[in-house]
Amino acid sequence: MQGFDPGKLMKIEEHQNRILKQVVIRASEDGGETFEDLVLVDTVEEQDPENNRLWIGAIPKEDRGQIMSVVMNHHKGVVDHLQTFQR
Repeated sequence: MQGFDPGKLMKIEEHQNRILKQVVIRASEDGGETFEDLVLVDTVEEQDPENNRLWIGAIPKEDRGQIMSVVMNHHKGVVDHLQTFQR
């Protein structure tokens, strides 16, 4: 495959992990009725369910995609709004 760079893919994943760790701070197990604080951690060894510490690699790919989609949509909205102040 021409142009395929595994290093770039790793960088993208690192950036996504950083974003996820900043925006995912609460989680619900009952469909959104109640929420608990949550900390995403980088390694399996840091994971601690009793203290609501979840390894970031445990988040399914489809969930990561949905979260990133929401983040990027909100980011675009903020950028668009801020551009109205730069006139």
